[in-house]
Amino acid sequence: MAAEVARREVEVKALYKEAEQQALQLAAIIASVPDAIFLASLDGRVIGTNPAGLRLLGLRGNSGLNMSLPEYLQRYDIRHPGGQPMEAKELPIVRALAGETFTSAKMRLRSLDGREFLLSSNGAPVRDAAGQTILGLIVIRDITRRRQEAEAFQASTKRLDQEQHTEHPELKLGGYPVPRTG
Repeated sequence: MAAEVARREVEVKALYKEAEQQALQLAAIIASVPDAIFLASLDGRVIGTNPAGLRLLGLRGNSGLNMSLPEYLQRYDIRHPGGQPMEAKELPIVRALAGETFTSAKMRLRSLDGREFLLSSNGAPVRDAAGQTILGLIVIRDITRRRQEAEAFQASTKRLDQEQHTEHPELKLGGYPVPRTG
């Protein structure tokens, strides 16, 4: 009987060590993701993020996370891409908590230091083994620079087209000359 208890104790310790190692690996993976990852409890409070999430919000530690969603809306001036204020029910984390899975939801956010970001978010509910939602998860990517570069490219292309048309009126769209007849 004592040998059986000792054997079980060794098994439990081995399983505990394996679980601890897997938890450390998962934490290291999440910490290394360059996009911001946010987890929210069922009551709508952000309960965890990775270093990228802290940087995005302008926080130095997790102490500034545990706020209600209306507080986040106000503190970070979260808006639709066009600038209209976003309602709490439209927040990506609320959508994930409501059971919605989505990709590329856009929003604007102003960080504590005043910088404004254009963000793209993906989200989903986190479910337990019984299928019940236990957390909301969103992954946010800063697309501000990409959008600025695309807008600058479009502006320069438009400017080049206008300059080319002014300098060479015989050229049409695409730069192909108009054939002269007769």
